Amino acid sequence: MGPPEAIMLAIVAVLYLVVILWPVARICRRTGHSPWLAVLAVIPLANVGLLWFIALSRWSSTAQVQSSSMMP
Repeated sequence: MGPPEAIMLAIVAVLYLVVILWPVARICRRTGHSPWLAVLAVIPLANVGLLWFIALSRWSSTAQVQSSSMMP
């Protein structure tokens, strides 16, 4: 593999990481979790575990809405 292919591969890898990591980090931050959990999104099978973790955990925004709706 020559330099042009290596450069193109590096560009595609960086774009892939930005397209995957940035939105997952924002979702993790909005749900009250560490944005560093987004690193799991690029690891096979760990990404499925991250999806289940986020789906089944209590979201801080949901907890705030529920607690404010219970107040008289």
